[in-house]
Amino acid sequence: VTGNTSYLIMGERSLARLAEICGDQEMAARRKLRIDKAVQAMRDHMWDKEAGTFLTVRRDTLEKVPVATINSWDPLTAGVPTAAMAGRMAEVLATPAWQTPLPVPTVDRTDKRWKSDRFWRGDVWPSTNYQIASGLADYGHKDLAADIADKTVANAINSGISEHYDSVSG
Repeated sequence: VTGNTSYLIMGERSLARLAEICGDQEMAARRKLRIDKAVQAMRDHMWDKEAGTFLTVRRDTLEKVPVATINSWDPLTAGVPTAAMAGRMAEVLATPAWQTPLPVPTVDRTDKRWKSDRFWRGDVWPSTNYQIASGLADYGHKDLAADIADKTVANAINSGISEHYDSVSG
């Protein structure tokens, strides 16, 4: 799963930083090897250029599950994509499929299961929007990142704070 793997990579990055701070270079080196291996595996097996994002794969066959979800963008936060991959991801995120009135829905709105107010089927989560915006900004896509962040904050101000929102009505 792209999201879980991304969070594991972020956890390994944190452990490597802590090990370096504590002076344990051996542990930091071990963690960095795991990070490099995981990043390469995601690039090799989960990246889908046509979809313009990372897709979950079946564990035993590495066959891609052809559904992009909110977790498909987590690799941005984890620093997984190359600059070219991140550019392609920004292109796709800027399309109407993901730029609902309140972006970014939990599933692409062209997916047949999309419902703007359904949990994990089209609603919007502020926490994931923050992560996506941060990842985009880290890769230099600051205008798109600001747009997502600004719309998310404006919606919270107008609608009140919630864990998730309708991607069309807020």
